Amino acid sequence: MRKLYRWMFLFVAIIVYNTLLFADEIIQEVHLQPVHKDTPRFKRNKSSENGSKYQIKMVKVEGHPQIAVPPDTNAKVLYYGQTQLGIPPKEYGILVDFEAEEKMFWVDSDADGDFAEESPYLIFKSDRYVGGSVYYSPIPVGFRVKYTTGNITIERTIQFDLPYLVVVRAGLDDCLFLAARTWLTGVIVAGQDEYRIAIVDTNDNGIYNDPEDLLFIDEDFDLNFVEKEGKPLKRWKMLKFKTGEKYRLRFDCLPEKLILTKG
Repeated sequence: MRKLYRWMFLFVAIIVYNTLLFADEIIQEVHLQPVHKDTPRFKRNKSSENGSKYQIKMVKVEGHPQIAVPPDTNAKVLYYGQTQLGIPPKEYGILVDFEAEEKMFWVDSDADGDFAEESPYLIFKSDRYVGGSVYYSPIPVGFRVKYTTGNITIERTIQFDLPYLVVVRAGLDDCLFLAARTWLTGVIVAGQDEYRIAIVDTNDNGIYNDPEDLLFIDEDFDLNFVEKEGKPLKRWKMLKFKTGEKYRLRFDCLPEKLILTKG
């Protein structure tokens, strides 16, 4: 009887092992390319309609712990802010100069504290409100962001728009907004068909596998991504195509690739 139990246990173990192995079988790796232009249309929350908000404060350039090498400017006092990007997150500094004839700002694009190696971006006044001024940059801002998954590190240039930079006279709520401009695209093969996809960073944090980030599938093959074709990643547990193929999705290797396993 014990021998029978052993054989039954071994049989069940083999079935379970094969089932797990088959379920995790990689069917396709969808390599993704970054696209640096306006993202596919999607609904934004009112609180984030302008992107992510970051506070900026006046600081002395000399001796500031986050400014290892200051930019080429005669200003002794600049506005400083920072954003966190990548996996694990790193701090990227931002400096704004309102004293120069041409108002400009710098981003520490590689998070090393050296602003002297960075090219400045011009900012222009957009509107004026009572007690403050609003500026914008027509040129997208670029950061070199690293994503580490296990022993693999991926580096990508991620662009953001700077739609608003607000300076108020009281100095209590000086801030800027960054809205993700870069999105990812690739092709999923199902049967004889190729489906163009897009992945969009909807919360403007430079990470593309948050549950609220969107995956678009161009199911009508018109080479456009419309709002109804996008759903949050948390709702894409399984891909089902008209041809009958079913795939499970793994988002852990974003922004490099999307992994499809047996459904």
